[in-house]
Amino acid sequence: MARALNDDERRLYRIFLPFQHSRHVALERNGTRLVHYTTAETALKILRRRSIWLRNAAYMDDVRELIHGYEMLVRVYRETAAGSKLRMVLQNLFPGLVAKIESSFNGWAPQFRGSTFISCFAEHDDDEDNFGRLSMWRAYGRSAGVALIVKNDIFLSPAQLKAYAVPAGYFREADVERYLSEIADNIAAEQDLLRGLNDEFVGGHIFNCLRLIMVSTKHVGFREEREWRVIYCPELELSPHIGTESHTLRGVEQTIHTIPLKNIPEIEFEAEIPALLDRVIIGPSPNPEATKGELVRALADAGVANPEQKVCISEIILRQ
Repeated sequence: MARALNDDERRLYRIFLPFQHSRHVALERNGTRLVHYTTAETALKILRRRSIWLRNAAYMDDVRELIHGYEMLVRVYRETAAGSKLRMVLQNLFPGLVAKIESSFNGWAPQFRGSTFISCFAEHDDDEDNFGRLSMWRAYGRSAGVALIVKNDIFLSPAQLKAYAVPAGYFREADVERYLSEIADNIAAEQDLLRGLNDEFVGGHIFNCLRLIMVSTKHVGFREEREWRVIYCPELELSPHIGTESHTLRGVEQTIHTIPLKNIPEIEFEAEIPALLDRVIIGPSPNPEATKGELVRALADAGVANPEQKVCISEIILRQ
């Protein structure tokens, strides 16, 4: 288990990231597990190499989503009453802060579009334990899919790795307006606390808020996925604990960053596979029994006790 947020961290989290905070609270309260849908080949690589890959969004289906999130955020921030309200409350709190935030964010936005590395998970319901989710099999594992279901501990901890676990926001522009308005209200209500901090600290939180809106916003049509993203931007915050590799995928050489599935005591990060992994579901596959055998062996090699009890074969059939 990773370190829980302390009271001060939770208070700042509620002020600057109310949407993310509420989703984290729900995840924690309900004990919701997360699932990573992928191919059997990739699932075996994760287990054998003891690491999760973070891929550049520029090479993934999500690249348009980053542009979508950026364009929506800019329109709402610049052209709506909610954006004006946020700028006004920040200016009243620290004169000159708005200009600093805007200059910094505008300078970094191209980097976020080109150098954001992500790994995608989804919330997993108890009644999906034996089958998985049909729409996710269709999207991420049509020929030989595997779902890795994990406990939520490392998604609830502070970002010790400098990689952030955030829920996707399935926002329309009206939702972004309400979100910026809520943040402005929170800042106004907590201005006595925030005046005791410096403008650089507050500006950093607003900058991070805008960044996360940009890189975690998805079209509302995908809301049934209930996605969470692990987001890493080494250009902004380089982590000594996250690895870097080069791989050729679909004919293109790409930089891949890797989160180790091991315990790192100095940052209170605990992610050994036996403690982290809850179960594995094999989706539609031409030879699920053979895939199960390989997965069971990989789990045993990773130190999982009774690995055959962790793996099941889904009975879902995909239409061709």
